[in-house]
Amino acid sequence: MLRVTASVPFGRKVVSPLVPDVLRQHPGLQVDLLLSDSIVDIVAQGIDLAIRIAPLRENTLVARRLAENHRGLYAAPAYAAEHGLPAAPGELPQHRCLTLTGMSHWSFQSGGRTLRQRVAGPFTSSSVEALHQACLGGLGITMLSAWDVREEVAVGHLLPIALEGRAPEPLAIWAVYPTARLVPPKVRLFISALEGRLSGDLGARR
Repeated sequence: MLRVTASVPFGRKVVSPLVPDVLRQHPGLQVDLLLSDSIVDIVAQGIDLAIRIAPLRENTLVARRLAENHRGLYAAPAYAAEHGLPAAPGELPQHRCLTLTGMSHWSFQSGGRTLRQRVAGPFTSSSVEALHQACLGGLGITMLSAWDVREEVAVGHLLPIALEGRAPEPLAIWAVYPTARLVPPKVRLFISALEGRLSGDLGARR
């Protein structure tokens, strides 16, 4: 049994589609996938592998960087038609920003410098998917991962927003496991399969 945890959107769009191929190639393996937008205590809950999207820093020997996770600001055409779109981070306080619960700032980088901009709006949620759906409904602007909105951008349901060359603070996709010693083969094979998907059709490295 391999117990894996990931955020709800990443688990639904990336990890879950990977599971059938992994199980076909390894018929003796079983997978238990826990999807949660909260940080799961992997030791207390007996999790073998956590997939997390976090800032680009290696702060533990048991975290392995898998790929970059490009993010951007997005809004629906209906919101843009009614409110316009910001051209610089300093204009965000005049807009409806949809944020994760407890988050009061968005961080941007340019030329190696980081800018923290205070943001607020009519809707906050602990769920990235809830923010995604509210954004599609024209409620406001939110920050989402590029892999999560590729289809909506391609068909014009969401508009990417560029802010004076400033990009959201970079994050990475990490594999986190309880110990760096004697990593079980089931963990290694699942990480290998995930790396293949991230560098392939998902395009998370681009």
